[in-house]
Amino acid sequence: METPISFPSPGVVSPAPGAFDPPRYDLRGEAERWIDENPEAYALFVRFARERVAKGKRFGVKAIAERVRWEWDLEWDGEFKLNNNLVAYIARRLAADVPGAGALIETRKVRC
Repeated sequence: METPISFPSPGVVSPAPGAFDPPRYDLRGEAERWIDENPEAYALFVRFARERVAKGKRFGVKAIAERVRWEWDLEWDGEFKLNNNLVAYIARRLAADVPGAGALIETRKVRC
């Protein structure tokens, strides 16, 4: 026996499409806040990006992020925190801040 199809009763409102989707985070804004709160670390990003631009070699900012983590551990006291989800937005900021970097930074389309 087949299950009968049921329809909402008159006056019952269905939830809007996407109403139960998980919230989207403002990663671009979070990355900008991270840069503002960590100027010494962002200065390392800029320094390492300039080194690559000077050589004219393409680069991924994820590699620079790992180098920043390494340098921070060697040179500074204190914990260094960088959410990997922010690196894509830091890459776009570097492309704007470092002359010539935009053509050399490898980026992909961001999802949110």
